[in-house]
Amino acid sequence: MQRKALALTLFLLGPIACENATGDDSPKPIKCFSYHSDEAGCRANAATELTLPIDGEGQQWVIVAPARVVSTGRHQTYAELAEAPLDIEVAKPLELAMQNKMARKHSAAKDADRPSKITRIKIVSVSHGVSGLGMGKAQAHIRLDFYICINGDVPESNVVKTVARNGPNMSTLWHQPRGEELRHGFQQAADQAISAIADFALRSVD
Repeated sequence: MQRKALALTLFLLGPIACENATGDDSPKPIKCFSYHSDEAGCRANAATELTLPIDGEGQQWVIVAPARVVSTGRHQTYAELAEAPLDIEVAKPLELAMQNKMARKHSAAKDADRPSKITRIKIVSVSHGVSGLGMGKAQAHIRLDFYICINGDVPESNVVKTVARNGPNMSTLWHQPRGEELRHGFQQAADQAISAIADFALRSVD
């Protein structure tokens, strides 16, 4: 019961209580919470989340995130239909982003003398929507809420961090974005958000 109450609280208060981890791209209104973790802090639910370790020099990272986030169901209005094509990968792209950024960072400066520690990045929730529907342009929008936990499952801040990104512009002058076009827009927005989380995580342990 307490877990359900916590999930409901985050669902209702998330857009207000979150801090913007990257300081840019002011978030657009979110229409749909697509995923929410039911485990506290950086703990993983083995049924719904992957746990992916990444070894570095004097540092181990652990990604805790859903493999995919998919939105399904029957929708009556276009505003609801626009949310249906969400089908994005989360865990593996975040793992790859961390590996690539760590490789570039370590090629410039070795961290062998840094004390060993384990830092966990936990995706807490995923939300999505479409902004600017109507005449002109529309954008798919993704927001990822996350925790950073160092040497344990307790977040270094009790305020969930958030990063939000938009996909490319889609013309709505003669059509309404849907299907593969919209799915592609959601994945591009998610990839940008994931890259921003990796940058923030690496800065947070410097």
